[in-house]
Amino acid sequence: MTVNDRGGQSGWIVPPYGPDDGDTYVGMVAYLPTSLGGPLSINPPQPGNTPNFLYAPTTHGPNGNCLETTTAYENTGSGTVAQVEWYDFCLGANGGWGNTAASIDSYFRDNYLRVFSNEASGEPEYTSEVKRLSDGRWHGFIYNYGASQWVDYYDSQGTFTNFGDGEGWNMFETHYANALSNPQPDYCSYVPTISSEGFRLKNASQGWHLVGSSEVETWEQYYNGSQPQDCWGSPSEHTYYATSYNLGNDTLWQVFSY
Repeated sequence: MTVNDRGGQSGWIVPPYGPDDGDTYVGMVAYLPTSLGGPLSINPPQPGNTPNFLYAPTTHGPNGNCLETTTAYENTGSGTVAQVEWYDFCLGANGGWGNTAASIDSYFRDNYLRVFSNEASGEPEYTSEVKRLSDGRWHGFIYNYGASQWVDYYDSQGTFTNFGDGEGWNMFETHYANALSNPQPDYCSYVPTISSEGFRLKNASQGWHLVGSSEVETWEQYYNGSQPQDCWGSPSEHTYYATSYNLGNDTLWQVFSY
């Protein structure tokens, strides 16, 4: 059976800074939708296919950052597993997932998620950071509001510049398998509104600051491979729509089904 990854991605691309800026740290506010009454669920894969994945939001800093912080949803056929995890681009020769993750369970929802009155979405959010500390390693943090402290979940050492000479991103990313020989019409999982804002960077020339439209390179909506990505425009029950706009110096994106 020939299977094609017919997901697709949409989000902000951040170009690398100059060599004098050194390490660039990245932070993100990620909203977790609650309109399904609990953690988001994605469709199971078709029999014989690879698992379905949704990474949203997922963010990676420019200028050598090893770690991508990912809100990950995976369905192998036995239900959706939801967790925050880190893809380590400096792990081994080709990179890989780190060995530590934060399950999006009742403890996570009680301690890491908060709803703030000044946020337009009204959805709970978690806050993450990745930065290189004095030990020379990149560390992935999530803020624990219950304990009022940053929790260091994963760390890695190295410098990663393979993508776009060191670019970063903040995006919605799907990997849904569909058999080309027998394509199914409803494999694009329904999602309520998923959004990200509070995208922040810090480097040698600037302290922590919101990433505005002047710093992002482009708003990208692109596809994996040469096949059309049915979740983004072709007729299907759960086609995705993406939009982005600026809130002052902040860049916000949203993706939802219609």
